[in-house]
Amino acid sequence: HILNFGAENLTITGRSSVGGLVAINNGGTIIGCHVSGSVTGSQSNIGGLVAVNYWGTVQSSFADVTVKTNVASGCGSVGGLIGYNRGTIQFCHAAGSVVGHGTVGGLAGFNDGGMVSGCYASGAVSSVYDAGGVVGQNRGFVTTSYSSGTVNSSVHVGGLVGWNYS
Repeated sequence: HILNFGAENLTITGRSSVGGLVAINNGGTIIGCHVSGSVTGSQSNIGGLVAVNYWGTVQSSFADVTVKTNVASGCGSVGGLIGYNRGTIQFCHAAGSVVGHGTVGGLAGFNDGGMVSGCYASGAVSSVYDAGGVVGQNRGFVTTSYSSGTVNSSVHVGGLVGWNYS
């Protein structure tokens, strides 16, 4: 478990699976954490707080992080809080701008069978495709969540979700 941890003015740079606090959360619990600064990756799974959340729980946490990718090829699953989510995200907030090529969300880039509940994102989102104010691509559940930031994309753009699967 990671509980009540904070890190400020971060500058994190990497290739893939790059997170402000954790690269891969595999079944773990992150509660009451916050980060600020910038996270930059050159491939996929880039997140302000967590790059990849596999079956873990991220709760009551906050990221005020500028998240971006450097190149167009392979830049998917980019999120203000979590890049790729297959777990649970509850009562979280992301405030920084998020820039990527595809599958970009203000809170989570790709919610792949996971749950996003009681969350909001307030940062600007920019992508070429699959851009959402909260989630870029959703194959899971998004409940009682909202975004207040601007969302720009050429294809599949939504204030809440860019592309929602069944």
